[in-house]
Amino acid sequence: MSAAETPDRNLALELVRVTEAAAMAAGRWVGLGEKNDADALNYKATAAVEAPLAGGKLRVDGSVVMNPYNFLTDDRLITPAGRQFERYHQEQDTGEIGVRYDHSLGPRASSETYLLQQFGKFRESDDFTATGSTADFALRKDSGESIARTTLKYAPSPTVAIEGGLEGDFNWLQTHTGFFENGAPVALPAAAVRVTETRGEAFATATWRARPTLTFEAGLRFEASKIASTGDVVHSKTLRYPKPRLVVTWSPDGADQLRLRIEREVDQLNFDDFAASAASLNTGTVHAGNPDLIPGQDWVVEGAYDHRFWGGADITLTARHYVLSDVIDRVPILDPAGAFDAPGNIGGGTRDEIAFALTLPTDRLGVPGGVFTTQGTVRRSRVTDPTTGQQRPISGLHGIDAEAHFNQGLPRLKSTWGFDVYREWRETYFRFDEIDDNKLKTYITLFYEYKPTPSLSFRTEIDDAGARGFKLTRYVYAGPRNTSPLAFTDVRDLHNGRTLYFRVRKTFG
Repeated sequence: MSAAETPDRNLALELVRVTEAAAMAAGRWVGLGEKNDADALNYKATAAVEAPLAGGKLRVDGSVVMNPYNFLTDDRLITPAGRQFERYHQEQDTGEIGVRYDHSLGPRASSETYLLQQFGKFRESDDFTATGSTADFALRKDSGESIARTTLKYAPSPTVAIEGGLEGDFNWLQTHTGFFENGAPVALPAAAVRVTETRGEAFATATWRARPTLTFEAGLRFEASKIASTGDVVHSKTLRYPKPRLVVTWSPDGADQLRLRIEREVDQLNFDDFAASAASLNTGTVHAGNPDLIPGQDWVVEGAYDHRFWGGADITLTARHYVLSDVIDRVPILDPAGAFDAPGNIGGGTRDEIAFALTLPTDRLGVPGGVFTTQGTVRRSRVTDPTTGQQRPISGLHGIDAEAHFNQGLPRLKSTWGFDVYREWRETYFRFDEIDDNKLKTYITLFYEYKPTPSLSFRTEIDDAGARGFKLTRYVYAGPRNTSPLAFTDVRDLHNGRTLYFRVRKTFG
């Protein structure tokens, strides 16, 4: 075995301890005080092995992640007098193993085979006590995903490349939900369901470099799937979607590039939408599940301009227009137990985005070894509200997202330092009987990492260095928003504490 064929074997273990204490928060009501305390643990183990096999290269990797989390809320009201106490516990464990095999089929062809198996376990309990009332919610959820994909690549000439393949997926989710008010059970739609999705996809892409400065890429994917649910909701459906794609790239010189993309996209369903969930018992909010969802689709037209400068800097500007269909948003679910908010398909709409990204080495600015990056997206959308029939934005869609990052290597100190800044965001959910407006303030992280050897590192972070706040405003109506008046407004203005984070990472190999 030559040096080039030596297997690459490594095992990485990571153990993280995070503690968080949130400060006292003051609301708009006189005498309202809310204190939150939370702690979280993160255990992660990863392993990988790579070696030559039968003329190709085989890589096997896997990981296990465990995330227990506890949260306590103590809300004291002076006017009117009262107290609310909430205890929340969550356990989220995931594991996966992946196998990838790459094999050359000659000077112009190659193949890639990929297998992935994922498992997940989620447990959640939420116990709420207020003056004269109690509410208890519990959710058990088990899930898994199996993926098999094979891809063939062939280059008949230096200017033409062809790629095609097949992919098969099997997803499943099993949930059981329990909800009690003052000790009495409350029936929820889709409280106990098992959902499966069997999906297959065939794909082919051809790339042609017509000129050194002009490239065309045309592709077609065809997806077919069957989704079935059993338990509280017995239902099945078969879906088929062709997904064509065309990309034209023009590079007039070495510094500039223009791209035009036209594509039909199909979203992947979020199985969590199929089962009932509790948003927050201290606000009295429980959401129903909806196993009758179909994926949202869109046609997107995208134009992008990329410019390189300073021998390593890069800026990209992108504009996108989406024509949407079968948008997944919030709808009312009517049940003998009452009316519940739930995810559902609400029809068509539009979405527009303008995005930018910048990568800037800072040597020319007098900061050697540093790199500054930033990116952001501005979004606007229009759909028809299923309750009022009026135009509004898509629920949960951020109008603006932006972030900035900086890191600088300090070779003499064997260290790296930097910061991350995430701009505040705002999202609004339009439910049939209330509107929820969530606003999360700017998030700042400072970090320093010391790496005495290539296999050992120590990292310290101050997360949420600015102690950002979270403001939740609920406009609650007496019934459906189209026929009922506003009953009350609930404003919660919370300010979290800073988090000190330590990590020790050791790689064996």
